[in-house]
Amino acid sequence: MSKLTRENAILPFTPAVDLTGNEGYVVQIESDGTISPFLSSSGKQPFGLIVHGTNVDEKTSVVPLSGGLAGTVKVKIASTIDNAGLLLGVRSGGDLIISTHASALFICAQALETGVAGEMIKAIQDAKTALIGTGGTATTAILDGVNAAVGILVGLATLVYLVIRIRKRLRSRHIPPILLLHLRQLNTLRHDPPERIRLLDALQIKIVLADHGLGVARLQRGITDRAEGPDRH
Repeated sequence: MSKLTRENAILPFTPAVDLTGNEGYVVQIESDGTISPFLSSSGKQPFGLIVHGTNVDEKTSVVPLSGGLAGTVKVKIASTIDNAGLLLGVRSGGDLIISTHASALFICAQALETGVAGEMIKAIQDAKTALIGTGGTATTAILDGVNAAVGILVGLATLVYLVIRIRKRLRSRHIPPILLLHLRQLNTLRHDPPERIRLLDALQIKIVLADHGLGVARLQRGITDRAEGPDRH
């Protein structure tokens, strides 16, 4: 194991097959630690881009797609790239095409120049390999559903938490349940001053009515001999 770190993540791997001349292709890591060209049928994710391909007796240099290289790379394209800045997806076999193509499986790089099929063009490896195409659409839909479900659960948990906090706060103030019930009924007694006065006398609280146009009342806790009606002078 090397005790030194690298300024650029250009890593040596033993190829499972002869990768001579396969610079710019995307590879996957096999279970034994070797690398081979990316194949959709393998069920594996793409790992990196070949910088220098060799035979099985030598080490092949690979740049991980997840980053670690300060500069640019050369990638092998299988379709015409008309504009710099386009995202490139890998197809089965390891070469790259425009990410909107039906054969594109994972976004692996971003083009920095134009080119035609079979050429090597300058690009930067993508920092996050993303599944695209038919499988990617399904996966995105599933993830969207999961995100929505998580959002609902978080909302419910927050609501439960607030209810518990409110109940604890009310209990700590020792407010009798019957008082809360009567307070909710105050608005129904607005047109019945005598009944309201009897209720307030029983509850021993004082009410000061604000602007009738706003329909807002401010309750003040306290003991009083009688309540003040809206038009008493």
